Amino acid sequence: EPYLGYGLSVGFQASEGIMVGIRAAFATPVSEFDLVGATGIEQMRLTVYQALCAFRVLELANVIDLSAFGRLGFMTLSTNERLVSVGGFGSIKVPAQSSQSVICSIGLTASKELFTSVSVFLYPQIVFLSPVQKSSFGYSIGGGMSVGIL
Repeated sequence: EPYLGYGLSVGFQASEGIMVGIRAAFATPVSEFDLVGATGIEQMRLTVYQALCAFRVLELANVIDLSAFGRLGFMTLSTNERLVSVGGFGSIKVPAQSSQSVICSIGLTASKELFTSVSVFLYPQIVFLSPVQKSSFGYSIGGGMSVGIL
């Protein structure tokens, strides 16, 4: 399901066309649940910390920059304790939960500079999680605005 989040990346231009850095992302995705006598939406907290490396693939002046990237780190997904009504059966106490996984992602970033040090970007990526679980492989499409400080 689509969800909004925010993040911060700090990068260093290691050489012409190669960037290394770290990234932190935070989001609040939702998950639907279906219990006997009750359905609903569960609010979760997603936190991702990753080291990253990007290589410039293509640069067309004043048009678009295309880079390939790889990221490696960990992800934490957690929920709060809550009471869920199950109609005539009363309510069920669902305990707080938290899980942590190693996350690895590869993808492409397309960016367009709007003004000096201000760009918009879009990045599709393939994501791998470990330990292997039911959904340990997936994809996502992210985007946003970047502002260069230095």
